Amino acid sequence: MDPARRRRNQELWSTDKVRVVVGTVAFGLGINKPGVRKVIHLALPKSIEQFYQEAGRAGRDGLPAECLLLWQKRDAAIIAHFLSQIENKQEKERGWMRYHEIREFVDNSACRQLQICRHFGEQPKWPSCGKCDACVGFPTWMSKAIETNEKFPSRASSAPMSPQARESLNLLNQGLSFAEIARRRGRTLQSVENLFGAMVERRQCPYRPEWVQSSRYDQICLVAQKVGWDRLKPIKESLPEEITYGEIRLVAAHQRVQSVQ
Repeated sequence: MDPARRRRNQELWSTDKVRVVVGTVAFGLGINKPGVRKVIHLALPKSIEQFYQEAGRAGRDGLPAECLLLWQKRDAAIIAHFLSQIENKQEKERGWMRYHEIREFVDNSACRQLQICRHFGEQPKWPSCGKCDACVGFPTWMSKAIETNEKFPSRASSAPMSPQARESLNLLNQGLSFAEIARRRGRTLQSVENLFGAMVERRQCPYRPEWVQSSRYDQICLVAQKVGWDRLKPIKESLPEEITYGEIRLVAAHQRVQSVQ
C-alpha cells in the first residue's frame, strides 16, 4: 500500500468514519486512539511484553474493551526459526526465555491478568480477574460463531487436549474430586475448576451435575439472566459469598455449550 493511501485509511479510522483497520504490529503500537473497543492479534506475539503493549491499545477511555489472540503452531515455529539464527549467545538465551514465557502464557489455563501481573513483579491478592477466557470462557458472540462454523480460528474446536488437561481428566475418571486433583497436581482448586470449565466449552469433557450443587447452579443462572454471561465479576458480586468463581466458571461453560446446541 502506498504511503498516501495508508495515511488516508488511518485518518478515516481515527475519525470513526470506518470501524475496523488492519495493520502491522508497528502500526498497532503507534495507535493512541482512546475508543478502541477490540484488538485482535493474528499471530503469536514474541513476548508477554509485546502482547501487553498490543492489548493496551484497547479501552484507553476506561470503558470495557476486548482483546482476542488468534494463533497457530506455525507462529511458534517461525519464532523458533528466527531465534535459531541469532549468533549472539546472550541475545539468543533472552529470546528463548521470552519464547517460553509467551508459550506458557497461552498454553495454560490460569487467569491471564494474574499471569501478566506476576510477570511484571506484582502479586495481586485476588485469584481471578473474572474477565479473561481462562476465568469466564469465550465471549458469547464468539462461542456462537464457533459452533455455527463461522470463520473464527478456535482452540475450542481444533486444539488438542493439553498434557495438564489430560492428566486432570484421568484423575477425575479415577474418582478424584477437584480438591484432590488440585492437591495431587500442586494447583489451586480454582485453577482446576477453570481448567475443567475450559474443557467443557471445548467439548473435551462433559459437564457433570455433581460439580455444582443444584441450588447454587440455579442461583448462578438466575443472576446471569439479569447481568449476562460475558463477565463473571458482576455475577459473583450479586451472589452469596460462599459461591465461588470456580463454580460460576463451570456453570457458565455448561450454559454456553447448551445455548448453541
